[in-house]
Amino acid sequence: MSSPGGSGFQTYWLSATVEHVSPKSQPTVGPAGPDDVRGCSVEAALSAFGDKWSLLAVREIARGTTRFDAMLRETGASRDMLTNRLRRLEDVGVVHRVAYQDRPPRHDYLLTASGADLLPVLVALRAWGDKHVPGIAPDLLVHDCGATVDPVTACRACGEELAPQDVTFVERS
Repeated sequence: MSSPGGSGFQTYWLSATVEHVSPKSQPTVGPAGPDDVRGCSVEAALSAFGDKWSLLAVREIARGTTRFDAMLRETGASRDMLTNRLRRLEDVGVVHRVAYQDRPPRHDYLLTASGADLLPVLVALRAWGDKHVPGIAPDLLVHDCGATVDPVTACRACGEELAPQDVTFVERS
């Protein structure tokens, strides 16, 4: 079921593609490397998957494109690049491979719960691109209720929308 804008985004987005992987088999993303003493979650996340091809692969899986050849077409990545990124995403526990054919071996790529947690990141990046990158004809992202989705980041306690001047980064002890 496509959104009214014809974007191919599924109105259920992630619900049909999340693979529940047991915590023992799902790796966790660690610090960026041995020299990382800042303990910055943004840096650690970007070191795990923060390039164009990884995020485009996650986008495609979230849209319901779970087969390698279809992901190649939709992302424009080279075969080697996509293979490398999918392996990395599997290593860090963002995607999980499920065999659908033995000979030759073929797999569907599904998001883990960790991968599904990237939905707000994809929605925010999409909104930023729609607003700040000229020449893009924005697709609609539609919620199951039928309303167009516009990302809002708000305070969990008071519900007020966040603005840079209202937020302070505090180091954890």
